[in-house]
Amino acid sequence: RFMKGVTQVKPNVVTIGQAFAWAMANMATDSVLFLEKDFPLVMPAHQVDVQLSAAATMLSRGVAVVYLRSRTQQGCDSFLGCSAVPWVDRGGSWATRTNWWKFYCDGFEKAGRVADCIGDAHNASGVRLRCYTSEDANWSLNAALINRRRAMRKRLWEGGQTLAELGQAAARRQDAFENDMLQRNWGKYKVPLCISYDGLFTHYEVDG
Repeated sequence: RFMKGVTQVKPNVVTIGQAFAWAMANMATDSVLFLEKDFPLVMPAHQVDVQLSAAATMLSRGVAVVYLRSRTQQGCDSFLGCSAVPWVDRGGSWATRTNWWKFYCDGFEKAGRVADCIGDAHNASGVRLRCYTSEDANWSLNAALINRRRAMRKRLWEGGQTLAELGQAAARRQDAFENDMLQRNWGKYKVPLCISYDGLFTHYEVDG
């Protein structure tokens, strides 16, 4: 009810694209934690502080999105796990969209495609972020900390649209945002992304 000006697909429900665009335009913070209702926190409170602080640091360095989904949930729904699919070097976003699963594998390295940007397996805080680009990922808002100002201002290509504008353009149905980004082959724009190696949230479908 507080989201004025949005189109509801059913009472009190808006699509992910619409919710994303509204949050980017109406929040006042530099970063926004985007969670659907079925992403519970599974890590202890001290991990929330250190992981969110590390993620915010990466956003301040220009990263567009830091994903905070727990690696403990590999094998569930659309997150099949680090060894579930082969690595694909090229072929566009439809071919390389699940490469990021590999970044949760212990010891996985791919020069020029992924790097530890904060921490390593032995750092004192226990926080480890791995960074890569949209070349190796589908578009997702599953447990995501978003650089709001970048989403509002940074155009993905010269004369093109921002992430916030693309979200609004995909407001028509729930899966339109992700599918539209894959159809657009968003990997070619090399949008900077990170994952938290351990994450904070898991996914449990509450609507059946």
